[in-house]
Amino acid sequence: PIVQASLYQLVLDRRIGEYRLPDGWHIVAAGNREQDRSVVYRMPDALSNRFVHLEFNASFDDWREWALRRRLNPTVIAFLSLRRELLHKPGANERAFPTPRSWEIAADILDAYGTTVPWDEALAGTVGTGAAIELQKFHETELSLVDVEAVLAEPDTAPLPTKVSSLYVLVSHIAQRACEETVRPIAARLLPRLPLEFGTLLAKDILRQCPLFVRDEHFKAFIIRNREAFA
Repeated sequence: PIVQASLYQLVLDRRIGEYRLPDGWHIVAAGNREQDRSVVYRMPDALSNRFVHLEFNASFDDWREWALRRRLNPTVIAFLSLRRELLHKPGANERAFPTPRSWEIAADILDAYGTTVPWDEALAGTVGTGAAIELQKFHETELSLVDVEAVLAEPDTAPLPTKVSSLYVLVSHIAQRACEETVRPIAARLLPRLPLEFGTLLAKDILRQCPLFVRDEHFKAFIIRNREAFA
């Protein structure tokens, strides 16, 4: 209480006694909400009234961009691209539940153990039973790494998946490898062969990681034909 009381003047007047906060400095506080069932210390009304309160929700698009830069397991990225609502879904009864943090852990588990991971234990204990079961089925029924490599080997002629879920897998795998110089030209050749939504998604994913992708001739041609998608 004594420490919080000393903040009253600092937050409102930018000073404590003789000390003044330097110009250009800003006071920002972050914390959990009471309904988040996390460690929360209720802020006194007098201190609370000195702040502007903003609530932030998990954004899948922001998380996906970060996950690609972090080179998270592409199967996890593809699965959540299809099931965005599972990015953050606090559980009522389970100790493990889906959050951006727990999905990162799940992706690291898959990278470490691959298909040998005990799905019903390790992943269920990370993102919860329901999400783990869905991810397992997705992993077992969608495009495999062998299928992705076959497309990369013959980008102009290889059959492409038609299922939305499999297209997410293909795009996520390629986007995750966008920093590889040998992959970017292949990805550019694939752009016009993909459905426009997925070609645009792949192009934007690569651009965020490698801005020089704009120099690729196939990418330029794709942009010219689909200007409206990049407006």
